[in-house]
Amino acid sequence: MRLAKFIGAAVLIVGQPVFAQTFTDWDADGDGTLTRSEWDTGVTDSDLFGNWDANDDGTVSAVEYEDGLFDLFDDDDNGALSIAEWDEGVDSWYGEARADFEVSAWDDDGDGTITEEEFNDEFTTAGLFDDFTTDAGIETVEIEGGDAVGVRENDFFAGLFDWFDADDDTGIVADEAGWFG
Repeated sequence: MRLAKFIGAAVLIVGQPVFAQTFTDWDADGDGTLTRSEWDTGVTDSDLFGNWDANDDGTVSAVEYEDGLFDLFDDDDNGALSIAEWDEGVDSWYGEARADFEVSAWDDDGDGTITEEEFNDEFTTAGLFDDFTTDAGIETVEIEGGDAVGVRENDFFAGLFDWFDADDDTGIVADEAGWFG
């Protein structure tokens, strides 16, 4: 499910039919497993990094990652997350075991909607960018000016591959950990 949402992100963020791809589209040899090479081709063709790197500095910063995830989770593009969108997003991206997500910590005013401001506040408080880079083994680099860190394109996509490959068998299968429904 995480990879399906990630591939879906290419469609939502880029908005061009060429990116409306499925797991099988990325699985070039049709063997049911995405190799690192197939993954690299898929993510490169999607230009997802270019869309998440909002300031075009060659890195995805914590803020850009946070904004990318918010946009990815916001299925109806209304600028706010319903509890269902939030729950599906964090479950598919982080999984139940990676972090303790209590909706009350994210929905400050308890109105059943998580605004982008609420999401950003809790995302930062929870340290989810650091969790992601640490869990995926992604090396961060200092961004020009020295007040933030980011992830370079190759490291970002290699880390995502490792993040999705839960059993560390150097391949991602469609039903791995139920992510691909």
